[in-house]
Amino acid sequence: MQAPIPYAGKEKYIFISYSHRDTYQAFEIITRLKKNGYRVWFDGGIDPGTEWDENIALHINDCGYFIALMSNNYLNSNNCKDELNYARDLEKERLIVYLEDVTLPAGLAMRVNRLQSIFKFTYGNEEDFYKKLFTAKNIEICQEQQVKAQQQTPPPVQQA
Repeated sequence: MQAPIPYAGKEKYIFISYSHRDTYQAFEIITRLKKNGYRVWFDGGIDPGTEWDENIALHINDCGYFIALMSNNYLNSNNCKDELNYARDLEKERLIVYLEDVTLPAGLAMRVNRLQSIFKFTYGNEEDFYKKLFTAKNIEICQEQQVKAQQQTPPPVQQA
């Protein structure tokens, strides 16, 4: 799979937090979000030679929505947990997408169990997962206006 291109603009975007060990799944989700008109940024947008943690922090500061792609790999990454905690500290709109069945450590469970979550691994049909994802609370703030308008406009009535 070809790597998607991260959003580079001033409008609200979704920040995707993921473990690099889950890159394939992350890129599938990012690609689908982008295909459906969502502005998405992920760490592939870090310019070479810049300070990684400063760049990540600035992008979390500026994002309109934060999605964590939760997995055992995510739980084993201090960087991922730092991103999630920073988004919480900034009171960003957050969504947890569980890529697999995981047992959260007690402290993390206490912080994220009240957040909206989607358990991707429980969906037998990918389309059902994406329907749920695209209707997550407030995610539409990161969607291009023309795509939103098309989705809200009912199809024309056919006359006999």
